[in-house]
Amino acid sequence: MTIPVPTALFLGFIILQRLGELVIAKRNTAALMARGAHEVGAGHYPVIAAMHSARVPALVVFGWSQPVHLGWLALYALLQVFRI
Repeated sequence: MTIPVPTALFLGFIILQRLGELVIAKRNTAALMARGAHEVGAGHYPVIAAMHSARVPALVVFGWSQPVHLGWLALYALLQVFRI
């Protein structure tokens, strides 16, 4: 079974977005540390990052054969605007 093009594009966007978030988080942490910040609770960061990143493979496994519903896509886009 082949993956529908809209679904592939959406999943690709989600993957790129998450990778971008990880890059931004690393850059922000480095900038704050350079300005003298003190990191608290760094030991649990890998677990939290893994949990947040786990949604990407879950979307691929459970969503690759699903159609993209425009209503849900619009809601997702709106929520992304609020994140910015």
